[in-house]
Amino acid sequence: MLPMPLSTLRRVLPDDIQQLLPLISEFNQAEQIDTPPARIAPALETLLRDPSLGVAWFIHVGGVCAGYAVLTFGYDLEYAGRVAWVTDFYLREKYRERGMGTQALAALEEEARRFDVNALHLMVFRHNHRAVKVYTKRGFVLNPREAMLKLLDEGLKAKE
Repeated sequence: MLPMPLSTLRRVLPDDIQQLLPLISEFNQAEQIDTPPARIAPALETLLRDPSLGVAWFIHVGGVCAGYAVLTFGYDLEYAGRVAWVTDFYLREKYRERGMGTQALAALEEEARRFDVNALHLMVFRHNHRAVKVYTKRGFVLNPREAMLKLLDEGLKAKE
């Protein structure tokens, strides 16, 4: 059996937007996220040009782009400082269930530490058992409190 290639992260730069947008589209389709595509590119450009907001990485496997991840930053007294949301974590189907997502998530955690993040949040559909398994393996637990949302931008549609 051949050794499993390692997942590595490469930071997304502003010049990489056109390479990242198709991956975001794949992720949004899979997660049934219906943010208008015309709104995503400018938001992504803002994120990539202001590292105080967050950071994005390509996930590479064997030198091939296999997915991407996005962290956005916040601050929470409960966690004594900076926190981050893993707003996007996406691996293309052919790279799943081979340990690469777990490797990429471990690398993402190390990157978060470099940004002085004390706690990571993420959201996952409970029926997405594969993702829940990866996150649990990396030490994520269900928050005893439910996340709630109120959209302030009427151009975005609320999910019920």
